[in-house]
Amino acid sequence: MMLPLRFAQMLASRLCHDLIAPVGAINSGLELLLEETGTESAELLQVVRTSSQTVAKRLVFYRAVFGYSSAVQFKGLLDVERFLKDYLTTTKVTLNWNLRQEPSSVDTHDVTIDYPNWGRVLANLVLLLCETAPRGGTLTINFSSQEPTKLPNLSIEGSLVPLKVGIERTLWGLVPDEEITPHEVQAYLTGLLLEEMGAELERLEVSSERILLYLKRRERSVYPLFGERNAALKSATPHQD
Repeated sequence: MMLPLRFAQMLASRLCHDLIAPVGAINSGLELLLEETGTESAELLQVVRTSSQTVAKRLVFYRAVFGYSSAVQFKGLLDVERFLKDYLTTTKVTLNWNLRQEPSSVDTHDVTIDYPNWGRVLANLVLLLCETAPRGGTLTINFSSQEPTKLPNLSIEGSLVPLKVGIERTLWGLVPDEEITPHEVQAYLTGLLLEEMGAELERLEVSSERILLYLKRRERSVYPLFGERNAALKSATPHQD
């Protein structure tokens, strides 16, 4: 039987795939119209074209981040960097990328080894952090100096708004499955991907101007998968007579 996570990823891939083609056709048609219309009409069409380009870029991003296969976008660190920068052009956030290709060890937690899965993890974290910077900001991704293996940390700076409580609690595996809402499901996916990669998050700094998240190797199961996850939550809840 297919794992629920794989099923959801494949469904997301199919949905994005079916939407990307017509959006691309609209974008191409607008480009042709721009070449044939007057100044005022061209300005209006340019606004529509910019919006359609934004939709197309976000669909490509969602297909890689939420879908099953992302090997094309995440073949190496440079591919991950280009992919994130392309998506961030649809936001007000700029990227300061300090991950560079280095000779990798044999440690499976090393981000330079398993590019596709780590690329998906980073992209999901970037998506979450961008929600805290609706007015714009600078997102920085570095290799952590505190980890012997090459696990990254992420920080965002700007005039920030806090993550919604439900999203933050879901990201840390503190919300039962039946209580998760559509607003929180992406944080849930991020937690599952972190568990799959044997990693967990640690908050080093949270303020109205800066949020710093540190990835480290998981020492215990923070995000138990599916049924195990709910069992762990229930066992941690005191019984009432």
